Amino acid sequence: MTSETVPATPSQRAFSVVAEELFLQQRRVDPFGHRLHAWLAAVWCFLACSPTSFLELGILPVGICFLIRLPRHIRTDGRLLHLPTIWFALAWIAWIWASLSWSSNASIGIEEAGAARFAFALVLLWPVLDRRTLLIKALLLGFLAANVAQAFHAIGTAFNIESITFPRMPHRNSGWWQPVVGGTMLTAGLGLHLPAMLTGKGRVRVIGFLGVLLCIVGVIATGSRGAWLASASLCVIALVWGLTRRGWPRVSWGHLPLIGALGVVLAVGGYKTLWPTLSERGRAGIVEVRRAITDKDYTSDTGARILMAQMAIDALVQKPLNGIGAGSFKGWGRGHLADLGREKEARLIPDHAHNTFLHVAATTGVVGVVLFGGLIILSVRGGFWTPRASADETDARAKIAGYEAGPVFGLIGLVLASPFIVIQVDAQPSAMLWILIVLCLRGRPAEVSAPS
Repeated sequence: MTSETVPATPSQRAFSVVAEELFLQQRRVDPFGHRLHAWLAAVWCFLACSPTSFLELGILPVGICFLIRLPRHIRTDGRLLHLPTIWFALAWIAWIWASLSWSSNASIGIEEAGAARFAFALVLLWPVLDRRTLLIKALLLGFLAANVAQAFHAIGTAFNIESITFPRMPHRNSGWWQPVVGGTMLTAGLGLHLPAMLTGKGRVRVIGFLGVLLCIVGVIATGSRGAWLASASLCVIALVWGLTRRGWPRVSWGHLPLIGALGVVLAVGGYKTLWPTLSERGRAGIVEVRRAITDKDYTSDTGARILMAQMAIDALVQKPLNGIGAGSFKGWGRGHLADLGREKEARLIPDHAHNTFLHVAATTGVVGVVLFGGLIILSVRGGFWTPRASADETDARAKIAGYEAGPVFGLIGLVLASPFIVIQVDAQPSAMLWILIVLCLRGRPAEVSAPS
């Protein structure tokens, strides 16, 4: 990863000039419609962190506004077809639907492939991507609302106020999300804040620090061990990125007493509130892994995940090119275990592998892995790119910093959490995945200086 962009080629510079002219023309001919579209898109980005029903309904006004305004922005939309990320996305989605032709359970496969409906974000958000900062702010507010939901649950649990709690197991506080989904989403939220904390200045840096703190506490509270590992890895990656940047704001010696005092407060508070979750879930995870490896006991959460991973690998080995087809994992896995004389373990296999890339490999083969992996790689690369704002070549080498770099680290956070969840199938992670991909598009327009 690099903190500076790759120099633009002549064709890329020409593309940027044409694209920005089209966005400028769109704003001139339809200023009110563009502003309304941007705010509806921001509302949906906020709702992307909400319960599923709000997420699903929130995209409808954006789609309606998009269709009404289509004559105003159709030329702008045409620039999407010049972006490699779009072609990888289209190819991957087409391959998922094509896999239904060899799937053993097309009904489950349709549900699985249908999760790609959130890829419409590529089209719906593109016309207002010159308001990228507004969309990022909406995401940040959405994650803050999710943290507030966790706080209400904690208060309700502590004081036995059932009306403000959610049905969760002891020591698993994920607010309105399911614990694994909550841990994954908050890892993405952590990624949004980390660059601001590391490279922001003044108020932005303070907000970034507070956001990082809230997301880390939220991730720990979910009890999702996979999210713990993903968040820790993300922090290391972000720190290395920050250290490699020239001019990175450094902490002076005068800040050490304040940092030390804050550390003591957080340590004491964390021991009283978060340590029970950490210790209990950590010990349970070690025991579950040991039982699965030594005793072949897959009845625990971790043991079942190990069994699912084994079935996914076996499916890939048996059908390496095109996989077993979307929706086939449960039926194929249970049948495979029955053939091996392991009928008791067959009931542990669910609809998907609880591991993004293993599930992609098992159901769509090497072709699916190449397409999905290419989509992620292009998106991450695009996330570190910053739009060329003028004809000055130095703009093409401008550093990306602060919340401008948030979406790419949010995307990296989702990828790091992907070994523990199928992010392209579960509704909220899937929507977040596609929103972050849009925000990371290489070739996106420069940010408009005028407020929305």
